[in-house]
Formats: sequence, structure tokens, C-alpha cells
Amino acid sequence: MIYIADSSFLVSLALAEDENHKKAVAELKKIKDGKILICNHVLHETLTVLLYKRNSFFCRGFYQAISMTDGIIFKFIPMEEENEILNDFLSQESKLSFVDISVKNIAEKSGYCILAFDRDLLKAAKS
Repeated sequence: MIYIADSSFLVSLALAEDENHKKAVAELKKIKDGKILICNHVLHETLTVLLYKRNSFFCRGFYQAISMTDGIIFKFIPMEEENEILNDFLSQESKLSFVDISVKNIAEKSGYCILAFDRDLLKAAKS
């Protein structure tokens, strides 16, 4: 099975003091043989949050760790998909971030399960 990670999941995974850290670790252990897709929007947002919460040294370490982890797939969104995401973002009725719309769209198109602690994203993905 392939999962798509949201930055809420990755930040919780990275920071032991995060309120959802234990849940993130438990979810990761359940996945075992699955793959986790991280799109460039999520990667950029995650690294930015980690920079603000910690520092650039921590960001580099986290990026190196996930880069060398088997089962992590990086997806760089092509321009035509970027345009779709932008259109969906601009025409939405809710208030999801651009990154959340990216995750939602990829999950819907690919049938991937979303790894997230963002309630609004998870609710929107179910509807």
C-alpha cells in the first residue's frame, strides 16, 4: 500500500515534543512494508516548520534521514498538476491550504491513504 504524508504527520514524527509524536511513530510502525509518498509541497512546508521550531541543522538531519529511508518516495508535482491544484485551491468552498489541496488531490487520483493529523484535511478527503 502507498500512503501520502502531510506535513502535520511529518512534523509530529520529527519532533518528540509534538502532541502527536507517539501517534505518528505508531502509524509508521503499522505501515511496515508500505511506501510513503512525500510531494514537494509537503517537503517544503515540513522543512519550513522544522526550521522555525528548531533550526537548519535539525532540518538537514531530518531531510537526510528521510532521503535515506527505504519506502520513502518523493514526488515533484509537474506544472499541469500544479495548475489543477491552483484551480482547486482558488475555487474551494472550505479553507484548506495549498499544500492540503495538493495532498488531497494526489490521494484522490491515486487512491493513496493520507497520513495526517490535520482534521480539516482528513474531513475534506472523506467528502
